[in-house]
Amino acid sequence: MGDDNRFEETASQNVHLVNIDQSFPVLTASVICPGNKTTPGFEASVSVMAEVKAKLDADFGIIVAGSIVPLEIDELVITASEST
Repeated sequence: MGDDNRFEETASQNVHLVNIDQSFPVLTASVICPGNKTTPGFEASVSVMAEVKAKLDADFGIIVAGSIVPLEIDELVITASEST
């Protein structure tokens, strides 16, 4: 039989696994000290913020090649890769 009996199929899919874009306070503190006759009063504060950004994509694919008659798979390839 000729090449009309042969097949080769390829399929792939991109999947978004993780996508995080957040900021949040880690520490917020303040203190107020009143003054007295010899020492002036003061205020102090501190604030620490964290910003998290993460992205992970994955590509999955499959390649199948063979013949229909007789039914035969000559090649079967499964692929996976990540991209950030």
